[in-house]
Amino acid sequence: SPMMKKTVLTLGVLVLVMASLTACAGGAIDDAANAFMTALANEDYAAAFDLSGPQLQAEVGSAEGLAAAIPGGLSEWTFTSINQENNTATMQGTGTRDGDTYNVGLYLEKVGDTWKVEGYSAELAP
Repeated sequence: SPMMKKTVLTLGVLVLVMASLTACAGGAIDDAANAFMTALANEDYAAAFDLSGPQLQAEVGSAEGLAAAIPGGLSEWTFTSINQENNTATMQGTGTRDGDTYNVGLYLEKVGDTWKVEGYSAELAP
């Protein structure tokens, strides 16, 4: 029916607009996440600490504290999902270290104009 086609078309346009909005925000979030993961991979805990948000910084106290909390980053990673709600975002994906596969997750928060990492998890995949 003509009514059904119009609804589908409107939905298609809506999905397209949502995807482009997500892509804009996603770029900055993705950049922040990859910068943090790269710093961990390079064992540059000072850089990773700078990329951390105030809550994570308060929790670990220093770059040395971050190194103790996250001993060794992943050598490779891919984020397969990103969910943003206002000034918070979560990213999920997989990564590898020493031939083992991990499920990795990041929690980010927008501080001013900058996305900062507030949470990190990497668990050995089953």
